[in-house]
Amino acid sequence: MVKQKDEFRTYDSLEDSVRDYALFLQENKRYRPLLEAKTLDEQIDALAGSGYATDSKYGDKIRGIIEGKTFKELIG
Repeated sequence: MVKQKDEFRTYDSLEDSVRDYALFLQENKRYRPLLEAKTLDEQIDALAGSGYATDSKYGDKIRGIIEGKTFKELIG
């Protein structure tokens, strides 16, 4: 594990945050495989392989969240 200190953007609303995240993904070519992926598993693999996160277990952690009770309750 490597600790990294970085700056983060702040937003006035969730909508502003989601909109900016979508633009970020669309404007960076390295995320094209994520946007072209056909399944959730392909999307997770593409995001994990894109260099988006420094954690080598990022894809596994995202899958764990999606498969978890809290997320399932949230989406109904």
